[in-house]
Amino acid sequence: MKSRRYFWSLIAGMFLFSGIAMAGGGGHGDAHGAPWAKIIFHAINFSLLVGGLAFVARKPLKTALLARTAKIRDELELAQRLQAEAEARNAELQAQLDGLQTRLDEMAAEAELAAQAEQEALKERAKRDAALISESAQRTIRDEAERAKVALRQEAARLAVELAAKRLRDQVTDTDQKKLTDQFITAVQDSQSGVDHG
Repeated sequence: MKSRRYFWSLIAGMFLFSGIAMAGGGGHGDAHGAPWAKIIFHAINFSLLVGGLAFVARKPLKTALLARTAKIRDELELAQRLQAEAEARNAELQAQLDGLQTRLDEMAAEAELAAQAEQEALKERAKRDAALISESAQRTIRDEAERAKVALRQEAARLAVELAAKRLRDQVTDTDQKKLTDQFITAVQDSQSGVDHG
């Protein structure tokens, strides 16, 4: 209500001052000078227009400026909050990266220890395998030597039998052979007759 009263007062003042300005100059400028009345009239008109617009637009302008200020303040608060969250997340990620680097170092140390243990285990296994191979080779050599001895004994026995047979053939005459044959037959007959009586 008050603002309407001010508005209408302003309009009335505008018409009053413009009428006064027109009357003072008569609507014409000096013959040789500037039209001061028109300049004053336009200046007053312009001032009244700007004043009227400022008066009428004061509340919406104030509301818009307040809204804009609140929006900027909210955006600044949001930006600060987002920046704080980003810094916290960055610190968290940096801590995770530091922890990850520590874990990677631990894993590398564990892998090195495991590799050394595996290398030692492989050396021990190789020693055991070499010992088993050596033992197996020695057993094979012993077995082969024993077989060779047996084969040599058999060959020696065969040669001895052949040599004895040859000597017997050379030393035993036909008469000796007939005598031995007769003795053999007699021995076989005696053993059969003993079996029959028994």
